[in-house]
Amino acid sequence: RVRSALRDVVQFESLIEQRSVPCLRDHRVSDRTILPGAAYVDLALSAALRVFGAGMGIDELVIGEPLVVADDE
Repeated sequence: RVRSALRDVVQFESLIEQRSVPCLRDHRVSDRTILPGAAYVDLALSAALRVFGAGMGIDELVIGEPLVVADDE
């Protein structure tokens, strides 16, 4: 959870690296590593659990554009 100057706003930050999530190497499109849709769901549900507690779900999820994960250097 990240501190925010905005009132009533909750923000989270996460570091996603191929080194720490080796299965990302299996999600390559045109030589770029893309965060799989299941990871978006997992991140959203984890954040909802921390903010609202158990019992939250996702009714709809729209991914506007892929999240490209930088290659490990």
